[in-house]
Amino acid sequence: MKSRPMKKRNQLSSASRILPISLKKFREETGTGQTTLWDFRRRGWLNCVRISNRLFVMPDELDRFKQRAAAGEFASETAGCAAS
Repeated sequence: MKSRPMKKRNQLSSASRILPISLKKFREETGTGQTTLWDFRRRGWLNCVRISNRLFVMPDELDRFKQRAAAGEFASETAGCAAS
């Protein structure tokens, strides 16, 4: 009888690294609001997948989003009264 090698407890399986993240969890991790998230999706800045009529974000998309946000890609110039 062959024994299988045991996994370390802190080692993630390959399946857990590709599981989609709910939009609620994404909002918590990025600190964005629901309307801001909707706007990012509308503008094409965030790609989501629909599973059973619910929206999810893939982990690699979360990483890409965080890199773009850190680079200041989503920052906008002040407009309106504050610009004066």
